Amino acid sequence: MMNQRGFNIFDLVAVLSVLMFGLWVKSLIGGNPILSFLFGVFGLIAVYFIIWKCVGYLTVRPICKNNKCHSWSYIKLEKSEEGVVYKCRCGDRYLMSGKNEFRVVNERGLSESYMYRVGPRARWQLSDNKET
Repeated sequence: MMNQRGFNIFDLVAVLSVLMFGLWVKSLIGGNPILSFLFGVFGLIAVYFIIWKCVGYLTVRPICKNNKCHSWSYIKLEKSEEGVVYKCRCGDRYLMSGKNEFRVVNERGLSESYMYRVGPRARWQLSDNKET
C-alpha cells in the first residue's frame, strides 16, 4: 500500500462535516460562539469514538466455521496459558490466542489455525491449517 500525502476526498468530507456540525451546534446553543463551536466539534468527535468502540466490540471474534455464530454468540469456557477458550452455539470450540489469532480446538484437544487479523480493527482472514 502506498504512503498517502495530503487529504483524499473522504478526509475532506469528514473534516468539513465536523466543522459544519460545530457551526450547527453554535447556532443552536448561542451564547459564547467559540465555546459552543468547540463543544459541537468535540462532541461529534466523542460520538465518533463511542461508535468506534461499539463496532470494535462487535468484531472481537470472527464468525464461526459454519457461518452461523457471530462475535456475541460465543460463550467463554475457560482461560488457559495459550489464551481463552470459547464455544459457539454450533458446539465448536475455539481458542483465542492473543488478540489477533483465533484457533479451532479439535476433538483431541489440539488447536488448528483458523483465522487471524493484522490489527485490532482489521478484518478476520482465513489462515493455513496447522496443528499445534
